Amino acid sequence: MLLKNIDFSKETQFHTLLHFRKTDLAWLEQLLAETNHTPEEAYEMMQKPGSKFFPSFAEHPEHLWERIPALQNHLTEVKRHGDQKRAFIFHIPENSYPEGIGTDGIINLSGLSVEERKKMTSTLRNGLEIFYVKLIRPLPTWQLNLMVGTSGGHRKIITTFPGTYAPPLPDPRWHTPEQITEYARFWNQHVFVG
Repeated sequence: MLLKNIDFSKETQFHTLLHFRKTDLAWLEQLLAETNHTPEEAYEMMQKPGSKFFPSFAEHPEHLWERIPALQNHLTEVKRHGDQKRAFIFHIPENSYPEGIGTDGIINLSGLSVEERKKMTSTLRNGLEIFYVKLIRPLPTWQLNLMVGTSGGHRKIITTFPGTYAPPLPDPRWHTPEQITEYARFWNQHVFVG
């Protein structure tokens, strides 16, 4: 099994709430007790814009992780991010989840209408102009991304999310000039959906 002996820390599970609209309350109470986060912080995480898993696919981050072994035959691509990080990309068959496994939080500019492009807003992040658009139509997805890093010989989940694979936002503190060029090329053609 390719994805074994990987730690999914409680703190990372809390961060992954960003990709859930709601979650199982008993599980959340246990997570909050183990991480010292507040219910308000968890609620804020789940209210942030971005891609979201449907409860029919995963009720909470730990449930999602428990499902990964059964999904390994849907692993279609592995991307490298330097020496220590990998993105595992799964494509779930549409007939398994006709409504999708969640919603996408990113769209290519070519997928926007003229009217939607007029509604785009932007902000600067690390010197790069990042665009956002509010869409009324949902963007269902059947793609699952699992980011894994290695530190001190141990593998750990960095994040997991549904939707379009996206490289990190370019940051000269962490990325080489080649990576910055590659990542900026992607972000110049895509916008966040809010």
